[in-house]
Amino acid sequence: MIIKILWSPWCSKCKFLELVLQNALSQLSIKAEIQNIQDLSSMMNYNISSIPWLVIDEELVFSWYVPSFDEMIEILQKFYLKK
Repeated sequence: MIIKILWSPWCSKCKFLELVLQNALSQLSIKAEIQNIQDLSSMMNYNISSIPWLVIDEELVFSWYVPSFDEMIEILQKFYLKK
């Protein structure tokens, strides 16, 4: 599973998203490659208009939103079961 967070270091929502994601992955014992994408040209490949974005296995999961811990668990389980 490859998880991309399109973010910026000044964005508090982005930092919180990464924290929720890390905690949910740990809770589920899921190993994933996490890529923090900050480069604007790379972000433009996704036609973004706001941050943060969460992309799992090249599928946009959500943008400009930080889910609760329980929501993140559900999201990760859904993608993990697809494998």
